[in-house]
Amino acid sequence: MQASNKQDVCVHIRWMIRRDMPEVLEIEERSFEFPWTEEDFIRCLRQRNCIGMVAEHDEHVVGFMIYEL
Repeated sequence: MQASNKQDVCVHIRWMIRRDMPEVLEIEERSFEFPWTEEDFIRCLRQRNCIGMVAEHDEHVVGFMIYEL
């Protein structure tokens, strides 16, 4: 049997706010061939039915999601 080196990581999920945008854009640019621009995010998030959330670890955004209700 192989020993496991799993380590618990504390991630906090919260609503996306404007000051998250630089880190969100960095993740977006590293993740997609055709990333959204800041204007794309703003246009989407201004809609009443679009929600943005971020995952934070050690006070840094490490992931995000945008979903539509």
